[in-house]
Amino acid sequence: MNGYEPVEGEIEAFNLAVTGSIPADLDGRFLRNGPNPITAQGSRHHLFQGEAMVHGVRIRDGRAEWYRNRWVRQAAVIRQLHEPPRKAMVYGGMDVPVNTHVVSHAGRTLALVEIGTLPYELDGDLGTVGTYDFEGTLPGGFTAHPHWDPDTGDMHGVAYFPGMPMVQHIVVSAAGQVTRVEHVHVPHCPMIHDFALTRNYALIYDLQVGFDPSEAASGALIPYRWDPEYQPRIGLLPINGAASEIRWFDVPPLWIFHTANAFEVGNTVVLYAVTHPRMCATYPGSVEHNGAPRFEKLVFDLDSGTVARELVDVRPQEFPRINEAFTGRPNRYVYMISNEDLADSFIARDETVAPDARSNRLIKYDLDQGTSTERLYPERAIVGEPIFTPTSPAKGEDDGYILLTASDPDRGATDLHVLDARDITAPPLATIHLPARLPIGFHGSWIPSSEPV
Repeated sequence: MNGYEPVEGEIEAFNLAVTGSIPADLDGRFLRNGPNPITAQGSRHHLFQGEAMVHGVRIRDGRAEWYRNRWVRQAAVIRQLHEPPRKAMVYGGMDVPVNTHVVSHAGRTLALVEIGTLPYELDGDLGTVGTYDFEGTLPGGFTAHPHWDPDTGDMHGVAYFPGMPMVQHIVVSAAGQVTRVEHVHVPHCPMIHDFALTRNYALIYDLQVGFDPSEAASGALIPYRWDPEYQPRIGLLPINGAASEIRWFDVPPLWIFHTANAFEVGNTVVLYAVTHPRMCATYPGSVEHNGAPRFEKLVFDLDSGTVARELVDVRPQEFPRINEAFTGRPNRYVYMISNEDLADSFIARDETVAPDARSNRLIKYDLDQGTSTERLYPERAIVGEPIFTPTSPAKGEDDGYILLTASDPDRGATDLHVLDARDITAPPLATIHLPARLPIGFHGSWIPSSEPV
């Protein structure tokens, strides 16, 4: 079965079967977001545009209490399901499927996407509450990849809008109101999927994928193209400074979907990220045939204004995650998924169901030692993004658990694995057997019960 093939409906199940023992200190919800087209879309289907479906597992007292999957009730979903219209479902005509991430902030569960669409709030059972603008303080759309300052609890984001030559650095307080918005001029109108956060800077990626007005006018699904003539650059914006204070550093041609972490060391800024040699190069919005993603380190010298580039690992890989208590601070460990199929990744242009970009390895990097360990899953398995959650109380950076989904082809369903983050090669502490298959998707979160819903 193709890993991208959507599931056909919403289900729920209770008291899930478990092999092994769920750690007693895991109390919360594992959530994962991703595209799940509600109807077949023919040759114009693109992975990024499938309707959002959030999958969730409730864990408490050593039990997996329930599994649910729910489409986020945006306007297109409501029409397809023939449900009554709801208020506050569309913002300014921009209602791109919020299919990229699901996070918690200030007691609210939010489904996210980039490119100018508002977050959608979900309740504790994954029902859709409606669009959410941080109590009227958000001036436009938001991002799919916020990052949190561990010291203040502030949520930072970098938002962009199709065809607009600026991006917004947005700061949302721990209480849930936007407290700062800086408009940064970027004439290239770039696609910016992620950014990086340090103690003092937001790193803004003004790279070579830019908005193409002619492709938009012709009806391109994703009107963004690689521009080989554009000089890519990364800007260091002081998180408490004005947009005019941003300092730009030219970088070699590359594309970044996902940041692992960034931090300051002396008078340098160190960035760890997954880099692609190019993106959207074969046609507008294309993510295949762009070369293999690899793990890199970039060091920005604030004295000389130069950037040093160092290859960490050439193995094709994506979806880096860390212990987020170390966001913007020097960290030692990074977790990633990998498979050679990622070299020709993600999606074909003219197929309703895309060929698989299967990932069947989990890698743990020790950046201090320059080493890595890996856990290999069966060849036909599809492994999802690794999500770190600390033990309670945590004694070290990797004192915690890795939660990740892995398909079980023999039973046509998916398992949720709970691994000891200190030793990912050990047998799972617990394998939670889900009653359904999770299609290949994007990002998710562990939301502890200590964070109110």
